[in-house]
Amino acid sequence: MKYIFTSLCICLLISCSNRKVTKVEIKNSNQYPITFTVKALNTKVIIADVLPGDTKSAEFDWTDIEKKEGQWFLFVKNNQTGGTDSFAHGYFTHGELSNYLDAESMGSQLKVKVTE
Repeated sequence: MKYIFTSLCICLLISCSNRKVTKVEIKNSNQYPITFTVKALNTKVIIADVLPGDTKSAEFDWTDIEKKEGQWFLFVKNNQTGGTDSFAHGYFTHGELSNYLDAESMGSQLKVKVTE
């Protein structure tokens, strides 16, 4: 019985995840395809080839982020012209990000909502 309990405890410890992730979702309200990049300190995620009118999402893994203060940096690249707009958003401390980042790209504007 002791061995079964020990084995069960080991299995539970192995299955636990220490990953820290943010679900990033981008809606492209432009007439051209875009690539959306999110950077925070030493981590980033790229969501490529978001077609006009499309919504895509990805996991932003920040498990190994530096434990510093910073801002979200967001980049929207027009895939037709190669031009890129950059945006700074919000503020975080000790490398602790949020659970969700929802964004919508509309021309030179980017609507961003960061939530727990």
